[in-house]
Amino acid sequence: MQHAEPSPLAADAVAGVTDARLRDVIAEHWELMMRWSPTYATTLGDHRYDAVLAPSDAAAVARYHRERDELIARLVAIEPGDADRVTYQLLRQGLEADRGTDVCRAWEWSVSSDSQSPLGQLSYLVEMHTVKAPRDAQNLLARLGMGARLIDDTIANLSAGLASGRVASAEKVRRAIEQADNELAKPTSEWAMTNPTWPE
Repeated sequence: MQHAEPSPLAADAVAGVTDARLRDVIAEHWELMMRWSPTYATTLGDHRYDAVLAPSDAAAVARYHRERDELIARLVAIEPGDADRVTYQLLRQGLEADRGTDVCRAWEWSVSSDSQSPLGQLSYLVEMHTVKAPRDAQNLLARLGMGARLIDDTIANLSAGLASGRVASAEKVRRAIEQADNELAKPTSEWAMTNPTWPE
């Protein structure tokens, strides 16, 4: 999911950083965020990944962890000056805190009925992915077309969690099922994900 073109927001991401090595790491961290959170990138105005959803299968999760850990290793080797110290600490602490949650393996048991659920993610797409031109519509359809993979990956992840004794609370599961059942009970024309946002 690497993109040949740099982010149109890359300059803003490294603005004010004086240490060249830190600038490089921040720039790569920005690219990592855009690649692994493509819908978030869209909301920010980076449209390079408008046609994809973030992969969520076990192999993709492991790949993200490796890329993040490589950035942490590069940060550890940097001794920033006073001008960049706060930026450095915020980035390093944030990445290390993220790594600290890996042991929880939340992708294998976390269930929700909010915007992070598969249904919530797909429904949210049409709210934030404004269709202004034919290309926008093509990208939105391509993203929605990845919904089946998102659901399959979620099922596979939860199955792996269940096999190892990791499960969400019964109430969270009940709410997620209720949310899906309520949406499926409607005609498809009334599903949130079939009603894109058109500019006024």
